[in-house]
Amino acid sequence: MANMSKLFVKCKSCNVEFWSAIRCNKQRFAKLDFGGNQVRCPNGHKNRCEMKDFYFKD
Repeated sequence: MANMSKLFVKCKSCNVEFWSAIRCNKQRFAKLDFGGNQVRCPNGHKNRCEMKDFYFKD
């Protein structure tokens, strides 16, 4: 896949921005559903994330 980028998310508990460990391109992201995924921030907080919580950083 061309132009693979990292998806980032911000912890809802401590506001730390971090890489979600998901890579994809913007076209594929528009077709997928990561809603309800649980991610853990570097400070150990677990959060459920919806699609609107994920973003690409340029």
